[in-house]
Amino acid sequence: MILLVSLLPSKGGGALQSADIVILTPGYESVVFSPIEITAGVKPGADNLIRVSLIDQRNNLLSRQLIRVEAQPENTAQFSTHLAFEIPTERAKALLALETRDEYNRPISLRAIPLTLTSEAEVVLQPQPFEEPWLTITAPEASSTHGGGLLQVTGRVTPISAEPIVFELITDSGGVIGSKKLGVNTVGEELTFDIIMTYGFINATRDVRLVIRQALEPFDVTIALDSIPFFLGP
Repeated sequence: MILLVSLLPSKGGGALQSADIVILTPGYESVVFSPIEITAGVKPGADNLIRVSLIDQRNNLLSRQLIRVEAQPENTAQFSTHLAFEIPTERAKALLALETRDEYNRPISLRAIPLTLTSEAEVVLQPQPFEEPWLTITAPEASSTHGGGLLQVTGRVTPISAEPIVFELITDSGGVIGSKKLGVNTVGEELTFDIIMTYGFINATRDVRLVIRQALEPFDVTIALDSIPFFLGP
């Protein structure tokens, strides 16, 4: 099912302007009852779809929505929706995720938060603070062109979990032609990175997206992801 949602332009707020996706409500570790009221600031992907999903700790899909928004991809706006779910027990841990993709179905951005689901009429909403960006990429620049089999990637990241930060180079056909991992010592402590990524042989200039993501235990799925498009040549 695809929902059509009209978006209102964002009227400020640092976090909305610094990230493609910011989940406003519910907050991190909230207790929620069905349906979940979701509000977020989102910069839509190329297909103008926002993918909303809810999974449990065994990676079972509990609920999903495709939300088509009326907004330009370069504009950040606010939207709201209600996500219904059913659970076989009184309470269950789950992960709520919002994701956008580009014209080649590659992930552009993703944000996820852990929640406690309850089958009783109980709601305990936690605040969602406006924080500094999770990730800042200083190189490569968007739409730049690189070659020679090596790519320098620099920036800053604040780990959300103890899982490693994963760097991937994904082509327009969906193939991963290069990857690297950055270990995490302290959760919440900003890391500055300057890494060299090698990539597989290509014989023509390709549209490539650098995807940087981190997973959350025990779900073992991505909780934060950002990316940047550019071009790689032989």
